[in-house]
Amino acid sequence: MGSSNRGWTYGFVGIFSYALVIRLLRFRLRNSLLRKHNYLNRRAMNSMTLEEAYEIQKDITELEFPFTFYNATSFALFKTYAIPTISKLLMNTGQLSKTENASNRAADTAVLVTEYTFNPPASDRAVDSIARMNYLHQGYRKAGTISDDDLLYTLALFALEKIRWTDRFEWRTVTPLEKCAIGVFYRHLGYAMEIPFDVLNPYLPKGPNGKVLPDEEIDGLTWLEALDAWSRQYELDFMVPAQSNKDLAQYTLDVFLIKLPKSVVPFATKVVSALLEPRVRTAMMLVQPGPIHTLLLKTTLTLRRWALMYLLPPRPGWLRVEYFTKTADPKTGRYYSTFYHVAHPWYMKPTFWSRWGPSALLVRLTGGYIPGEASPEAVANENWHSEGYRIQDVGPKNKRGKGEAEMAAMRDRLLENYKGAGPAGRCPMTLG
Repeated sequence: MGSSNRGWTYGFVGIFSYALVIRLLRFRLRNSLLRKHNYLNRRAMNSMTLEEAYEIQKDITELEFPFTFYNATSFALFKTYAIPTISKLLMNTGQLSKTENASNRAADTAVLVTEYTFNPPASDRAVDSIARMNYLHQGYRKAGTISDDDLLYTLALFALEKIRWTDRFEWRTVTPLEKCAIGVFYRHLGYAMEIPFDVLNPYLPKGPNGKVLPDEEIDGLTWLEALDAWSRQYELDFMVPAQSNKDLAQYTLDVFLIKLPKSVVPFATKVVSALLEPRVRTAMMLVQPGPIHTLLLKTTLTLRRWALMYLLPPRPGWLRVEYFTKTADPKTGRYYSTFYHVAHPWYMKPTFWSRWGPSALLVRLTGGYIPGEASPEAVANENWHSEGYRIQDVGPKNKRGKGEAEMAAMRDRLLENYKGAGPAGRCPMTLG
């Protein structure tokens, strides 16, 4: 009896010790970032540079929260469809008004987002991706069919949703240092996109004279908090039900859930709906989730949180999540995606690993699509562009091979302004 009790005791001590070690290791990256950058207060954070912000955001995205940051960014794009001015424009372009188009547009957006997020700010790839995004937007901006406020709201969601999702679903919350880095990074991206920030003035701190503090006195965290407050008010004012919201949301959900058996789709739709705030669901006219859908979602995410905190060691540096190939194909000058964009293998090179690796086997089991595998769907979608991508060509079919002159001019001005990008991502862009 005594030896049995000792066995239980040793087992409990072993499990407790393992969980404690895992928990301590889990906070290693967070603590190392705090030590390395040593920004002890808001005043010190005001000196954070764009390069520092890029490094911090890259670490937490590729090592700390890759699953949540990626899915939060996907849902950030989805959430913009709850604004009628945005959804009507996208429906009118026809680029997202069909399921087959929605998948490709989501993949193209993911390519541009990952290129400017995970390459150094002044690198050719990051600058080219921003120039390409500006080119794709410029026609709509000149025609007045897309507003500066809608662009700022989209930028806000790309910055804020990853923080909100992490705070809700992950094993730890985002630190003020990390939030500051995200603020610096997206503030600079907003400058690069030439989005006016005047609407943020009511939410920014004022000086003794009652005027908004100058840029050099506003740190990335303060700017991000102002962006958060403005975006929430924007939703109160403009996130309302519209048929275009509903149609666009349904096309996108069809893509999200394309691998599931049809009999499961209604249930899965309600589970996905439970991820969204009530205001978003109402604006999209989505079916309301029941208690069982909400309970299933919360239980799954809670178990995941506890497993990450106490059972699974943190991701080592050599296992960073990579979203694209680091170098271009020497023969074609094209890059490849290294993971599935939504439900299809867009821009994935047909290799043994991408066709028969663990992820590919799971895709095969669920009836998904494999890179380089012949099928009517692959043919109709140009074989998912398995030849890879050039940043200069990313976008709708009618824009491929176009805009290189405009992009070159934008690129030169972007690079010139990067030279003057100081602390807090302040960069007086002049792309007009």
